Amino acid sequence: MNWLKKNEVDNLWDWLEIATKGLLPADKRRITQEIETHCAEAMKAHLDQGESGQVAEAMAVVELGDPKAAGKSLRKKHLTEKDVKRLDWTKKDAGSFPSLLVTYAISAFYCYIFGSGSFAKEPKLDLIVAKTAVFVIGIILPTITFLIVRTFWFRRRITALLLVKSLGSGDFGLILWLWIFPISSIGIFFVTVWILGIISGVRFWNKVRKSKDDKSGVPTPV
Repeated sequence: MNWLKKNEVDNLWDWLEIATKGLLPADKRRITQEIETHCAEAMKAHLDQGESGQVAEAMAVVELGDPKAAGKSLRKKHLTEKDVKRLDWTKKDAGSFPSLLVTYAISAFYCYIFGSGSFAKEPKLDLIVAKTAVFVIGIILPTITFLIVRTFWFRRRITALLLVKSLGSGDFGLILWLWIFPISSIGIFFVTVWILGIISGVRFWNKVRKSKDDKSGVPTPV
C-alpha cells in the first residue's frame, strides 16, 4: 500500500510522537487532543464511505501529512524544551552581577586600547564611533538586561530581555576585527555572523513574544 508509506508511520500514535517531539508537555497534550479529534472525524468520514476500520484509520493518518514537516511547523510556532533552556540560560547570564562586571572590564579594556598605541593615530571621528559602539554594547545594553532581570521596571520582562539581547548580539570581537580588517574577507565574515546573530535573536524574541507571560516573566504555552 503506497499510501501507507507516505508518512513512514502506520498509526496515529507514531505520527503524534514524531510531530510533537520537543514541545512542552502542555502543548503536547493540547495538540494531541486536537489531532485525535480531527483524525476521529476523518476516520468516520471514511467509514461512512464504506472503508474498513483499518483502512479508514490508515487513510486518516495519511491525510495528516508528513509528521516531520508538521513537527517542524509546530516547533516554529510553539516554545520547545530547548527554547525554555535557552531562556533560563539567558536570564541567568543577564542577571549575573559578576558577569556584568566582567563585561564592564572588557569594555574598559577596549576603550583603553582604542586610545593608545597605533589606534591613537586613527582619525578622531573613527575613535569616537568605536568607543561609542563599545559603550553601547558593553555598558548600556548589559546594564539594561541586568535591570530587566533584577527589577520590575519592565512589562513582559522576558520579551524585553530578549529584544535587548538580540540588539546587542554583536560582541566585542566584532568591533576589534572590523577595526583591524575593515575591508578584508575575515572582517566581512564577522559582520555576517553578527547580522545572522541579530536575525536569530529577533526571531526568537518574536516567538516568545507570541506566548503568554505570567507575572514572573516566565513564558507559558499559548
